[in-house]
Amino acid sequence: MRTLNWSGPIGLGYPGVVKRGLCLSAANIAKSWLQVNLYDILGDLTSEQTDAINDADAAGLAELQFGAAQSEAGNDGRVVLMLTLGTGIGSAFFYRGRLFPNTEFGHIELMGGDAEKYAAASVRVRENLDWQPWAERLDRYLAEMEKLISPDLIVLGGGISENYDRYKAYLTTSAEIRVAQLGNEAGILGAALAVYHDI
Repeated sequence: MRTLNWSGPIGLGYPGVVKRGLCLSAANIAKSWLQVNLYDILGDLTSEQTDAINDADAAGLAELQFGAAQSEAGNDGRVVLMLTLGTGIGSAFFYRGRLFPNTEFGHIELMGGDAEKYAAASVRVRENLDWQPWAERLDRYLAEMEKLISPDLIVLGGGISENYDRYKAYLTTSAEIRVAQLGNEAGILGAALAVYHDI
């Protein structure tokens, strides 16, 4: 904090379930993070008020406030699903502009295992899939999400969203799809928002 010359509240995005600062899952990071209290660590390091939030929830908050889903922030009755496609599949779920935290929809069962092990962006690279076969996997996953929560809008984030034009023709959802607008800044902005909102 001295380097940034900052004094004040600090927000942190964590890649897993985090409740009241406590890390409750660690799917794509070291298991040694389980049961770690982020508030204690950050408080000891900075002596500042801190807040921690799931990283996909943070990205979703930012997209709802400033990005692709901004038009939905006060829209009664609309269901918004933000998905971050990367190493895994992160999710943020909003109803009437309110976040339901820690959904972890990337871990629903699909094709006999975790959905993210079947349809995450990293799978396309690891299995050397062309755009169409990978997009058909993603489409299967999106169809499951439509069955579960009937989203009105799906926002796709993660680095692969920059290539949306290469796979959008293979997606058949009835929900509207938009590409995230804030890129790598989304998680940072959302973590900052979490400090000032009752999440």
